[in-house]
Amino acid sequence: LGARLGEPLGARLLDPATVAAARLPARLERFERGGVPVVLDGAHVPGSVADVLADLAGTPGLPGRPVVVLGLARSKDLPGILKALVGAVDSVVGTSLGGDLHRTPEEIAEAAGTLRLPAETAASPMDALDRATALARAGGGWVLVTGSLWLAGAVRPQLRASEDP
Repeated sequence: LGARLGEPLGARLLDPATVAAARLPARLERFERGGVPVVLDGAHVPGSVADVLADLAGTPGLPGRPVVVLGLARSKDLPGILKALVGAVDSVVGTSLGGDLHRTPEEIAEAAGTLRLPAETAASPMDALDRATALARAGGGWVLVTGSLWLAGAVRPQLRASEDP
């Protein structure tokens, strides 16, 4: 756009075409993996997760309900996030980035079970994405990867690579 550092935002930088083309990585970012739609969103608080689901409800190209790949830090509200998913998703595949700062897949699946939300575990984010893709394909749905920007960062390069010609 030829903008200079410190140049005030103006009509030239905010024209409708520029705004329409603007994208934030891991914010309602769409991919396709093996014919299954995948949405990547780093939402990591209950309200944001609920907003993502509301924003995507009825979106063309996203059939049925999503299978959610969920990984999040211990500091995040796991029960609240799971409550936002209940009734809106098909199932959850819990995963972790490892380390003491993140919840384990087993913690996620156990918490989901207390809410009667079907859940499985996967040792790594990519294993979780593989499993969720298979479940979504079998159920005619799609995949939502959410709960952490760290999780989004772990799977995004693979999603991008799978779309390159």
